[in-house]
Amino acid sequence: MNPEIIRDQKNLPTFFSRIDVNKEELCVKENRIIFFEKIINEFLSPQLTRDEKIDHLIDKQNLILEIITSQIAQIEKLKSEITELKKELEKQTNSGNKK
Repeated sequence: MNPEIIRDQKNLPTFFSRIDVNKEELCVKENRIIFFEKIINEFLSPQLTRDEKIDHLIDKQNLILEIITSQIAQIEKLKSEITELKKELEKQTNSGNKK
């Protein structure tokens, strides 16, 4: 990561970051293009530390687990609805046979 840029993702959704400027670095007029080029490059190809990479992977894994849990709940709901529909169909079939 560039020393001029402070990037923080703690307590944020996976694809969000807080970006700040190192107060010790000066953004003087002559260096602004170079400075902002570094920020853009950091967004396009972040130079993450090992810990940042691990945190990023954990965030992605948690997001995937949330999606899977949600899909499992949907599947269970659909199974329940199918069971109810089968019961209703059997009930209607049995009452039609009695007539």
